[in-house]
Parts: sequence; C-alpha cells; structure tokens
Amino acid sequence: MIRPIIVIFRRNRTIRDPPVCEKKVGLQKQDHFLKRAPTFCLGLQWREARFVARAIFICLLLLSSMTLKAASAQQDQVTVYLRGDIKNAKPSIATINGVYDLNTAWGTLESAARVGTYSDQFGTWGYKLEALTPEFSGKHRFAVRVVKDNDYQQSGTTQSTYFAERFIGSYKPLASSGFMEDAGVNLELGTAQSFMNAAGNNVLPKTFGSMNLIPLWALKLKLPETGTTRHYVLSYSDFDVFDPYPASQPFVQAEVTQKLNQVTYYSYVRYRWDYSVTQFYSLYLAIGAEFPN
Repeated sequence: MIRPIIVIFRRNRTIRDPPVCEKKVGLQKQDHFLKRAPTFCLGLQWREARFVARAIFICLLLLSSMTLKAASAQQDQVTVYLRGDIKNAKPSIATINGVYDLNTAWGTLESAARVGTYSDQFGTWGYKLEALTPEFSGKHRFAVRVVKDNDYQQSGTTQSTYFAERFIGSYKPLASSGFMEDAGVNLELGTAQSFMNAAGNNVLPKTFGSMNLIPLWALKLKLPETGTTRHYVLSYSDFDVFDPYPASQPFVQAEVTQKLNQVTYYSYVRYRWDYSVTQFYSLYLAIGAEFPN
C-alpha cells in the first residue's frame, strides 16, 4: 500500500509578518529595509538577547557577592544627594537620589534610585543597576549599566530604558614629578543604547520603541588640596550617574568634596548646553554625602 506523503511549505516570516513571539511581547516594526528580522533559537530578537545577557551578568555578580564579600578590601558605600535642574525650555525639576555600592572580590554592583517633581506638579522616578569589574593593570575597569526612567508631564507619560557599556581608566600623570603627585585624570569611553516609548510596563526595562545610539565620554581632572581632605573635580562629559545625554548636549561640571569623620560631603555645579556652549540648556545644582557601610 502506497502511503501519501504530505509536504508542508512554510513561508519565510518577514518584518511585515512578525513571528508569534513578537506579537505577544508587542515589538514594534523597526527596519523595513531588512528582509528578515534577526531571531535566535528562543524566539528573541537581538535587543532582547542583549538585555537577557546583561541581566544574567548582573544577577551572577549579585549572587557571587554573598560568598565573596569577605574577600573585598573596600567598604560598601551609600550616597544620598539632592539636585535641582533649572532648564531653559522645560519645567524645572528637583530630585532626591540614592546610590548603594556593593564591593566584592569580583567587582562592584551599584544600585540607585531617584524620585523627583517638576515645577508643574508632575513627577519622575527611575532606577539603575550597574556592574563594574575589578581594576586590572592597577587602573582600568569595565562597566555595564541598565537604567529605567518614567517621566510624567502634561504632554503625557514617557518611558525610557538605557543600556550602557564603558571603559574606565584612572591615571596619575604627575605621580613622579614631585608636584601635585596625587592629582589624577579619569578617562571614560563607551556607548549607550536608548529606547523610548509611551506604553507598556512602568517597572521593567523595555527594548521596543525607537532606538538611538549615544557615544559616551568623560574627562575628569581631580585636584587634591595640600594638607587637607578636600578635593576639586573638573569634568567634561555627556553622561552622569543615571542618564546619558545626546552628544550635542554635553556639560562641564565643577565639584568640591570634603571628608569629615569618615563621611564625604560634596556639591557640584553643572552647566549643560545645546550644540553651542553659548546656547544654555540647563543648570544643575547638587549637594550630597557619602557614608561608609
């Protein structure tokens, strides 16, 4: 007896005909020039895969810290600061920020949260998780960061998710000169991916919506005051503790730190411009303290 053979043809799915997994998570259609969306064996697109990889890395660091805590020579640190943002074209905002640094033999896990209110009664809140490797070659580190922001204004609610990867180098070019031996220079270079949308969950990071790539850089000059525990820090950068800024809106910052009884107090003034240094965008004023834990 001859049995019939049934052949099922499966047509290729394209961006215009997304897989079922994309329909479930609500991914938006991004690039109409691509004929096929890059997917993996679990049905995840490349942006979701990168997010999962970062989440696993941070979770492993957190779990390992429970067993390797005693091997770390550095103390944990808690930072609390208040900041006011005076903007040119947007409502001004005041925020309270908290940062906790957990130091282990495998690196540092930094968690942070902030909440603020705008001058028009609407507010904002967000959080950050960042993992930093231990120093190698005595002065270099790598860092991976995820930030979730929720912004509530009269124009509506905006959710932003940022992923950032950067290289950090700390140098003392005058260490052997006999003049300002403790002066240091920090150089940071990296990139950030920004996702912005107005729908979805308010708590978990999201990777759908429009994506923008942002180059990151920071140049910091640390100048200690001789005979005291006071330091002066001058910075030129396009990102801070939480947010990366557009490359056309960098800032310069002057910071003063003073250590008293194991507590470090600091304040800074930051000027941010838009395209031209003469085009004022916002002014930031902050005061805070760092406590050993």
